[in-house]
Amino acid sequence: HGETHTAQDIFPPALALNISLGRLTLLEGLENFGAPFDLYNLADLPLLQQAGKLAQYKLCLFLNPFYLTATERGWLELAKGGGRTLVWLYAPGLAQVGKPLAPEHVAQVTGIGGVKLLPQEAAPTCRMVAPAHPLLEGLPEGYELAPRPFFPGAYWERFGNQIGPLLYVDPQATQPDTQVLGDWVLEGNLRTDMAAFCMRRVSERGQQWTSVYSAVPYLSRELLRNLAHAAGVHVYRESNDVLFADRYFVAIHTGQAPAKDVLRLPRPTPVYDVFAGKLLSPGTDRLPLDVPAYSTALYYLGDPGPFKAAVE
Repeated sequence: HGETHTAQDIFPPALALNISLGRLTLLEGLENFGAPFDLYNLADLPLLQQAGKLAQYKLCLFLNPFYLTATERGWLELAKGGGRTLVWLYAPGLAQVGKPLAPEHVAQVTGIGGVKLLPQEAAPTCRMVAPAHPLLEGLPEGYELAPRPFFPGAYWERFGNQIGPLLYVDPQATQPDTQVLGDWVLEGNLRTDMAAFCMRRVSERGQQWTSVYSAVPYLSRELLRNLAHAAGVHVYRESNDVLFADRYFVAIHTGQAPAKDVLRLPRPTPVYDVFAGKLLSPGTDRLPLDVPAYSTALYYLGDPGPFKAAVE
């Protein structure tokens, strides 16, 4: 009908996004940063709120809410408060029903202004530029946040590692209280005009919360751990080993190095080694570990009597 259409091949960027978000951040990040996590759909937020369970969460990571309906945007608002830290990756809300793609949508969702869009593709890389900030504690100066490239011969290697379009925060257009902690690196050049990792403490409508926005769709284990510490989440280990925990159990799985550190528990409790079948402590919140490499340990927290009776 005489209309002009522009097409964008979303598949290679989508593959790189899914690998960075799903495999590297979710599976290889959240399972290895030293604290437990729960996984929800956006539609669970109002149910958690109604059940009074949303208040227990201090840190919420939104992996991929790129397309949002008005109802879903309302659900996101439920998490904005209670002193929580909300972490956003890449392009939350960029696509909305009945509206063209617009970086202003990302600014509205994250509470961080000055978000802009660059219509090109690049391998996502962010270099941290504020090493003294608590969120970057322990990271080396010049630390870069960049998903691993696909290894040679990998099934997805032929699609490459680039994503597009690129989102960034204009330091000159964002709020004065937005803290820029990292900048984009494009073609080897640090782009100080393109912030890629920002933080802002938000106070509005009587609610306080912290917004952390990463335009690079990936968070390392070390950065996830720092985010947890800053949000007040209990971290069991300063380690990259696999860890799962709930009220009664803690499981760890070591890699190529044995675990010789300390398991920090949220409260003093008896600790029972399930696999060894012995009580390790009648009551402690600091358990010395001695777990060989490539091994799994499972600990029961509490009086082992009822537990042993239940499994015997």
